[in-house]
Amino acid sequence: MEKLVVHSLINFPQDLEEFLEGIPLEFLEPAHRKIIDAVIDLSRDKRLITRETLLLELGEGFCQSQDFLEVFNADCTPDYINLKEDFKKFLALKVQRKLANELAKASLNSEIYDLEFINRYISIEPSKNGALLSEYIKRFADMPPLAKLSTGVSFFDEILGGGFEVGRFVLVSGDAETGKTLLCQQFLEFMALEHKVCYFSFEFPVRGYVDHLLRRKFYFNPDNLYLDGDSQHLNDLSARIKSLARKGFKAFLIDSQMRVMGYGDAINSKEEFESSKFTVLSSLAKSLEVLIILIIQNSKDDEFAPFGSKKGSHEADIMFRISRLKKFELKRLNFDEEHGFLMRKITTLKNKQTGLQTFKYFRIDQKSFKFVHIEGNRKGQPRLFYRRED
Repeated sequence: MEKLVVHSLINFPQDLEEFLEGIPLEFLEPAHRKIIDAVIDLSRDKRLITRETLLLELGEGFCQSQDFLEVFNADCTPDYINLKEDFKKFLALKVQRKLANELAKASLNSEIYDLEFINRYISIEPSKNGALLSEYIKRFADMPPLAKLSTGVSFFDEILGGGFEVGRFVLVSGDAETGKTLLCQQFLEFMALEHKVCYFSFEFPVRGYVDHLLRRKFYFNPDNLYLDGDSQHLNDLSARIKSLARKGFKAFLIDSQMRVMGYGDAINSKEEFESSKFTVLSSLAKSLEVLIILIIQNSKDDEFAPFGSKKGSHEADIMFRISRLKKFELKRLNFDEEHGFLMRKITTLKNKQTGLQTFKYFRIDQKSFKFVHIEGNRKGQPRLFYRRED
């Protein structure tokens, strides 16, 4: 039924918005959601919706996939609006089957799938929260020290006291094309030398990133890097992080905030929708004792706050911002504008780990695709100023 509906939306888009209102698209197959997103974009731009225009939107590779071809081979009907209630029931049954499988899997692994859900049918006392200091001292005495994950960049390791502590939630911001993804990939790939890490690549195709790694060569064990380009809904993202954390994964990079589907209405309740992402991810980092790095977009009103969420920056433990150098900074460093397009300034906006806040100038090396310190005693190179947070 899902393929029939998607094919009908393509051929008869006049009832598209009315049909999709109230339909939870996150429960559709990822390929079908991708097609519907493209159809919505074409419809809102008042462009024709044909196989050819979908090819331009989705790319030739995706349009040659089995999922795409099966949609076009499925039946379709101009009266699909009358199938809306049946389609809702179809999705409910689909989720119910998935839930049944997850419950069965959890039972086989002697795990409680969801205590709140189970409590609807059996009264179970809530877990004890908190403990006496003496109990915590005893509990932590036999545990290894809290791990720190080196970034591979001396500047960051220095201001973090040896690297990112697990249990921290980190935000990286900056204007478009300043290298946010590049810097975070640099962190993650260095961590992969010793730890298992995960990259949620929602902004760029996973295949493109893999090709990029193969072209420039990499030195970490490929079994240490898990790639996911599909878990964009916050429910799916949280479940994947929990699952991988149980398998020993220590660091997670999410690229980026705007691609993650939060809770609530993205149009009418934007603050709730965006803030839910930060609240959930910050809580996961602390409870699972893992590092979570989220690339964010800045608010138009406040360049230090995440887009759409006043609460987002409060949830973060550490915040970095990448910016291009201004003319006076290029002049101070003795660079002209022609050579300054690869120069970046990285500012520490927040640092709960050590309290140190400062900035540093970097150059993006085009051969290694890495951020490197600007070396040498260039004219007027600024001294780093540290200040400790209260």
